[in-house]
Amino acid sequence: MGHCPRCHASLHLRKPDSLQRTVALTIGAVILYFPANLLPVLRVESTLSGTRQNTIISGAVQFWQEGDYPVALIIFTASVMIPVLKVLAIVMLCLGARFGFWPHALTQL
Repeated sequence: MGHCPRCHASLHLRKPDSLQRTVALTIGAVILYFPANLLPVLRVESTLSGTRQNTIISGAVQFWQEGDYPVALIIFTASVMIPVLKVLAIVMLCLGARFGFWPHALTQL
């Protein structure tokens, strides 16, 4: 462990307890992911069916059924797929940092 030549602070390869904090925040994200997708967050007003409140997934399904395929794909991708892929990537990075495997793949990730 070295010291900063300018301010003489201790230098670390990694911030202390950064892996534990990352795992804790990831667990929190996984826990909060479910209510975020199960509670109604989307309000759709239609001249034919009136006003309906939907969860993210049921709203994407409704847009798909009504023929609004681009909107349904954007909602599903941005609200379901990307968060899941991000959590999986963070889990892989934490495992790689902890156990030291897949260095090339983790660099690309």
